[in-house]
Amino acid sequence: MIKLIISSLLFAPLLLTATEKSLNEETVITHLHYLYKSVKIKGDTVHVKGPMLSKRVPVNEESSERFSFKKRKFTISLDEFNFEKALAQNTFTAISNDGTGRGTAVYIGGNFILTNFHVYNREYEMTACKTFKVKLNPDLGSKSFACKKAIKCNKELDYCLVEMKGDLAKYTHAPNLKLEIEENQIVRLLGNVGSKGLQASKARGLVLKGKRYLHQAPLFKGASGGPLFNDSGELIGINFAETKILRGSKAYNFATPLKFIKEDLEQDTDPSIMGQIAL
Repeated sequence: MIKLIISSLLFAPLLLTATEKSLNEETVITHLHYLYKSVKIKGDTVHVKGPMLSKRVPVNEESSERFSFKKRKFTISLDEFNFEKALAQNTFTAISNDGTGRGTAVYIGGNFILTNFHVYNREYEMTACKTFKVKLNPDLGSKSFACKKAIKCNKELDYCLVEMKGDLAKYTHAPNLKLEIEENQIVRLLGNVGSKGLQASKARGLVLKGKRYLHQAPLFKGASGGPLFNDSGELIGINFAETKILRGSKAYNFATPLKFIKEDLEQDTDPSIMGQIAL
């Protein structure tokens, strides 16, 4: 049985030790790396940095590993880097509704974003807007948008559709979507990993289990609510959890497919809202 540890993707500042639990060297194509810092472009090559595992430490009788946020260094092509930066135009960092946690959100049209329910509220309560807000990436001026109203949240699917104040459409655009379920493909993700700013990773392999995607694109705390894209850059799901297994072929991350989010929203969401979002 696959065991989930949903809290492992949120509240990164509260924990000093953890692990890149999805790390499977056989499936990873590109490890986590920063998109807006520690970047050097040389011709058609981009030198990037990202988090990696270091020394082992005991945590609650389970083995875990310390996470360093600047030790892994490698290169990717300029075309690949620019593709990731383009996807980041609709991916935002997020602050939870009680102000204690950090996560990720993705823009889907109008003034609406999708994120995890546990990013909006760690107790899975659909409370009135308080401190929840999203922040655009540096290319878009790092502007922040406050929460106006949580439209709908679902604990089982771990998502929230949230309306923001202001005019998000002035700064960004909704990504292309892929609602059809397709397994065994290359996927990439973006997330506010460790609350250190947006990072990206990429891996091969995607499996559907019930209403969950299982994938092995590396992530870490803070990636909750972030987008999962296929290799064509189409949004296919929202990341929400990971297994307790540290590394290897049985270590997976979990995302909710957009197909099931759309079906849930269509049950009772105002048609005028559905007409504004890309779903």
